[in-house]
Amino acid sequence: SDANRDKEQKTFMIIGETKKLISGYIKSYHQNKRKREIEYYLIDALYQASTLSEFLVLNEVLKNISESNYGALSEEFGIIHKDIKNGMSFEEALNKMSTRVGSKLVDRALSILTLGYSTGGDISKVLREVADDISKTYDSYRQRAAALVVEKITILAAGAFIVPILLGVMVS
Repeated sequence: SDANRDKEQKTFMIIGETKKLISGYIKSYHQNKRKREIEYYLIDALYQASTLSEFLVLNEVLKNISESNYGALSEEFGIIHKDIKNGMSFEEALNKMSTRVGSKLVDRALSILTLGYSTGGDISKVLREVADDISKTYDSYRQRAAALVVEKITILAAGAFIVPILLGVMVS
């Protein structure tokens, strides 16, 4: 009947919307996981690049990092290396990476690196300074995250003890 058909349509609509919501959440989760992995390895890769750039040209440094074991960051450096080989400027390749990754930390590092490269500074020194700067920034992010975890645990623990006591006092 019409009532059953309406129920079926609503059920299918709810299932469809739930499926979209879950797939969006899963996509977002994987993007954030990839971003965190890139941020995690960024400092090590920049220090490696600063050391390598003392005796290798920039293109070889990028290739070396792309072949290192930095997970998604190595993939990104592989894309940069390929883009530059195909005629893209260094600055443009870094800007594309920054857009793809979508991380404020990575954007900050690549912006400083681009500025240092475009001014013609000693790239090895620029890479080392960027790595130092990002290391300090990343440490402050981790400290803030740890403080938030402690705050959440405190609130949950207080709620777990205070609410039952208040309810017990009110009931008795």
